[in-house]
Amino acid sequence: KEEKLLVGDAPTIKDDIRHFREIFLGEADPSTQIAEFNRRLEQNLALGLVSGDMLTFTLRRITDNIREGSKPAEIGPRCLAFYRSVWRGISTSKVLGPADFEGKIMNEFISLILHLPPAREVLVLARHILSSVSRSQL
Repeated sequence: KEEKLLVGDAPTIKDDIRHFREIFLGEADPSTQIAEFNRRLEQNLALGLVSGDMLTFTLRRITDNIREGSKPAEIGPRCLAFYRSVWRGISTSKVLGPADFEGKIMNEFISLILHLPPAREVLVLARHILSSVSRSQL
């Protein structure tokens, strides 16, 4: 059974991930669609609807799609917005919080963040994550 993105007949997270790459294929600016994807993913994470395996897949796939579909100057800001949404969803969840994800998942998440161009916002996000996970997760 697929994990539902929202209650009812809404698309699943798998559908959203599958269609994310298509956002970059059109002529229009994809910023609004990217922001909507981030919002839905954050909501699903907060509701505890994203498993560890799905989170790993999502982090890799969406990061790759952003890198492949964006202009060089847009990659860092778009990835940072995506990672912030992921973190807000995880950190606000009452179901699957930071301590509930395996260390390898959190390590990969932090590694992706630290590959972004150096900026204060990147360091702040990394610090929030590192201060919220246990030593055994690192």
